[in-house]
Amino acid sequence: MDASALPAQTSEVEASVAALPVRQYLESSVVATLMQGLQAVSKERPDNPIQFLAFYLLAHNPQGAEQAPVSGGANSTTPAGTTA
Repeated sequence: MDASALPAQTSEVEASVAALPVRQYLESSVVATLMQGLQAVSKERPDNPIQFLAFYLLAHNPQGAEQAPVSGGANSTTPAGTTA
């Protein structure tokens, strides 16, 4: 594959994602990871569930974004399965 074709393909994918109805967009890009995060919140029951979920989503981003910040301590807001 020619490397010069990659930017064109990326913009085509972005355009097709932007054209999706809201429900399809969310189901294809957010719901699976969000549900796993909510299951982790219900299992762990952290003191700050919003922060816990935020860290979980950052740490488990399937699009490979930057590493999530980590906090430690008793009843930590760091999701299980992440490194401290």
